[in-house]
Amino acid sequence: MEEKTIEAHAADLLHATNLFLNHSVQCLVKQGAIQPSERNALMREYSRLMAEQTRESDRISNETQAHSFILSY
Repeated sequence: MEEKTIEAHAADLLHATNLFLNHSVQCLVKQGAIQPSERNALMREYSRLMAEQTRESDRISNETQAHSFILSY
């Protein structure tokens, strides 16, 4: 069996994350927490927060040479 590359694993992780996010957003709509018309705004804000956390993680990693990231894994 051929081993997957880091890029292939990352693509799989992205796909799984997207499935989870889509399900979570659908649940928020179903619960009435957000309106269907607010989905795009929610995802833009989520993307902004993720980018902010990634920048902060990169800054900390560059300063400390630590390999931690925004998620616990």
